Formats: sequence, C-alpha cells, structure tokens
Amino acid sequence: MEIPTISIGSNRQLLKETPDLWNTDAVPDHLIIGNLMEDFVAYIIKNLVSNPEEVVISSSTLDEEVLRVEIRVADEDVGKVIGRRGNTINALRTIVRTVATRLGQKAQVELIQTERQMQAAEEKREETPEDAESIATPELALS
Repeated sequence: MEIPTISIGSNRQLLKETPDLWNTDAVPDHLIIGNLMEDFVAYIIKNLVSNPEEVVISSSTLDEEVLRVEIRVADEDVGKVIGRRGNTINALRTIVRTVATRLGQKAQVELIQTERQMQAAEEKREETPEDAESIATPELALS
C-alpha cells in the first residue's frame, strides 16, 4: 500500500479521504495528529543523534487541544538534542508548535532526562568556572 504525501494545509482532509490508511471515524483527530507528530519528531531526532536506535518518542494529550511529545535519548546524545544555548531543542519546539497550530492543535515538546543525565549536567556546570568567558578570551593590549 502506498502512503500518500501529506502537505501541512490539507492534513485533516487527506486523512479523512484515506480510510484504508487511517480509520478517522474510530480515531479522534488529536490522536491522529499525535501519531504524525511522533513520526515527524522521531525522524528529526534520529538524524541528529549518534545512537538513533535508543531514541524513544511518545505522545500524550493533556486535553483534546494540547499534545505533549516526549523525547528520550541516550546519555551521550542529550547535548546534541539541546544544542548550544538550547537552540536545537527550541527550534524543534517552534516547528512542532507551528505544525500543530496549522492542524488546529497546541503542542509541547519535552526532552525527558534521567536522573543520571541530570546529575552529569549539574557536575559539568560545577566544573565550569563562573568567569569562563574572561578566561577563554584574553584581553588584547592596545598599542
């Protein structure tokens, strides 16, 4: 069976026109959108990390209008998903919220960290001196 290409603007209509692929009478729209978002986020995250087989994406609905997408990755891949100053995870959140809004849904993206991952991040922060920028960039002498 060929899976149809879905454009953002026509998702709901196309999903309702393909009953053999998605039985939309039996499944509410927010669950269909949740499955689409899981696949979308999984594709992006698996292409960012070193251990794609350890990526786990799950979604749940807080209510019928808010979809929560949870991301779990291997310890060594957490930094790649977060990115410098959180740029990568924030960009992903923006994309997911935009797509969800176009589909009439609200969405949240959460990176779920284990206790070990959180402890490692805290230890790394403690090792970094507070004035790391002044150490890393020596002052230039004016002549």
